[in-house]
Amino acid sequence: MTKLQVRLTALLVPLAAVAVGAGGLAWACVPMPFMSVQPRASGPPGSEVTVIGASFPGPVDIRWNGHDGALLASAEGPDFSRMVKIPETPEGLYVVFGVARDPAGGVAATASAAFQVIGPRRPGPPDARQQEAGPGPASPSVPSSEGLGAGTLVPAGVLLLALGVLAGLLVARRRRRAPVGEAPAASPPRS
Repeated sequence: MTKLQVRLTALLVPLAAVAVGAGGLAWACVPMPFMSVQPRASGPPGSEVTVIGASFPGPVDIRWNGHDGALLASAEGPDFSRMVKIPETPEGLYVVFGVARDPAGGVAATASAAFQVIGPRRPGPPDARQQEAGPGPASPSVPSSEGLGAGTLVPAGVLLLALGVLAGLLVARRRRRAPVGEAPAASPPRS
């Protein structure tokens, strides 16, 4: 490698890492939709709760247990507060989704909040209750918000920035030790 190639590499590698890290940080600062259920995220079937949403890009459908689940209410974005009634469903963990659609009808943004249905079950055999209520409870591992949020992206961006600075320091240090095409100088013997 020529001296020019080494210098360009020493300059471009850290700059590329810093640019990627800065881009990640900038993207992480874009407001992500958020949703919560108030006053608490549990209750019996038929209870009324308030769904609060923020940072949605437009009108929002509030749905039960899936993007295409039963429509509980509609609201105008970007921020909203809407009273909804919890459907008659068996006990279990469910998810309330906020779904904003793009002009073509696709999903533009989503957020979700878990809701635990508690209380006495309705009479009747379990199979009959399930058929009346529709799909069963969601998996307990359902996240409260979809996608990567700032809680994941900001540390990743900071890590990339740090790696870019470290790469630049290592390349600069190595360049000072031994010029291109020359062997490193031998260190004096230790006594």
